[in-house]
Amino acid sequence: GDCEGKQRLEELLPLQQFILWRASKLVKPGGRLVYVTCSLLPQENEDQLRAFLTSDEGNDWDVTPPTDFSVPFMAGPGGNSYLR
Repeated sequence: GDCEGKQRLEELLPLQQFILWRASKLVKPGGRLVYVTCSLLPQENEDQLRAFLTSDEGNDWDVTPPTDFSVPFMAGPGGNSYLR
Protein backbone atom coordinates (compact mmCIF):
# COMPACT_ATOMS: atom_id res chain seq x y z
CA GLY A 1 0.00 0.00 0.00
CA ASP A 2 0.94 3.60 0.62
CA CYS A 3 3.54 2.72 3.27
CA GLU A 4 5.32 0.45 0.81
CA GLY A 5 5.44 3.29 -1.74
CA LYS A 6 6.90 5.71 0.79
CA GLN A 7 9.48 3.15 1.88
CA ARG A 8 10.44 2.44 -1.73
CA LEU A 9 10.82 6.18 -2.39
CA GLU A 10 13.06 6.52 0.67
CA GLU A 11 15.23 3.74 -0.77
CA LEU A 12 15.29 5.18 -4.29
CA LEU A 13 16.22 8.78 -3.46
CA PRO A 14 19.76 8.05 -2.19
CA LEU A 15 20.32 5.63 -5.09
CA GLN A 16 19.20 8.25 -7.63
CA GLN A 17 21.46 10.80 -5.96
CA PHE A 18 24.41 8.41 -6.11
CA ILE A 19 23.80 7.65 -9.78
CA LEU A 20 23.62 11.36 -10.64
CA TRP A 21 26.79 12.18 -8.67
CA ARG A 22 28.64 9.18 -10.18
CA ALA A 23 27.52 9.91 -13.73
CA SER A 24 28.69 13.52 -13.40
CA LYS A 25 32.23 12.25 -12.84
CA LEU A 26 32.13 10.29 -16.11
CA VAL A 27 31.18 13.17 -18.42
CA LYS A 28 34.05 14.64 -20.40
CA PRO A 29 34.58 18.42 -20.23
CA GLY A 30 32.00 20.15 -22.39
CA GLY A 31 29.89 16.99 -22.44
CA ARG A 32 26.20 16.67 -21.67
CA LEU A 33 24.64 14.91 -18.71
CA VAL A 34 20.95 14.05 -19.00
CA TYR A 35 19.13 13.14 -15.79
CA VAL A 36 15.90 11.26 -16.50
CA THR A 37 13.45 9.40 -14.30
CA CYS A 38 10.12 7.73 -14.97
CA SER A 39 8.59 9.69 -12.10
CA LEU A 40 6.66 12.95 -11.87
CA LEU A 41 7.56 13.43 -8.20
CA PRO A 42 9.61 16.57 -7.49
CA GLN A 43 11.64 14.60 -4.92
CA GLU A 44 12.96 12.41 -7.73
CA ASN A 45 13.45 15.19 -10.25
CA GLU A 46 13.78 18.89 -9.44
CA ASP A 47 14.80 18.25 -5.82
CA GLN A 48 17.53 15.82 -6.92
CA LEU A 49 18.79 18.27 -9.51
CA ARG A 50 18.71 21.19 -7.07
CA ALA A 51 20.63 19.15 -4.46
CA PHE A 52 23.23 18.21 -7.05
CA LEU A 53 23.67 21.75 -8.40
CA THR A 54 24.16 23.18 -4.91
CA SER A 55 26.65 20.49 -3.87
CA ASP A 56 30.43 20.63 -4.18
CA GLU A 57 30.22 18.03 -6.95
CA GLY A 58 27.61 19.93 -8.93
CA ASN A 59 28.36 23.60 -8.39
CA ASP A 60 30.30 23.84 -11.68
CA TRP A 61 27.42 22.40 -13.68
CA ASP A 62 24.84 24.49 -15.51
CA VAL A 63 21.29 23.62 -16.54
CA THR A 64 21.05 24.50 -20.20
CA PRO A 65 18.11 23.16 -22.21
CA PRO A 66 19.26 21.72 -25.52
CA THR A 67 18.44 23.83 -28.54
CA ASP A 68 17.91 20.77 -30.71
CA PHE A 69 15.07 19.31 -28.64
CA SER A 70 11.57 19.28 -30.12
CA VAL A 71 9.66 19.52 -26.82
CA PRO A 72 9.53 22.91 -25.04
CA PHE A 73 11.10 23.15 -21.61
CA MET A 74 9.27 24.63 -18.63
CA ALA A 75 10.78 27.20 -16.31
CA GLY A 76 11.74 25.68 -13.00
CA PRO A 77 12.74 27.11 -9.64
CA GLY A 78 15.45 29.72 -9.84
CA GLY A 79 14.94 30.18 -13.56
CA ASN A 80 16.21 26.67 -14.37
CA SER A 81 14.40 24.84 -17.11
CA TYR A 82 13.34 21.23 -17.14
CA LEU A 83 11.19 18.91 -19.19
CA ARG A 84 8.05 17.81 -17.39
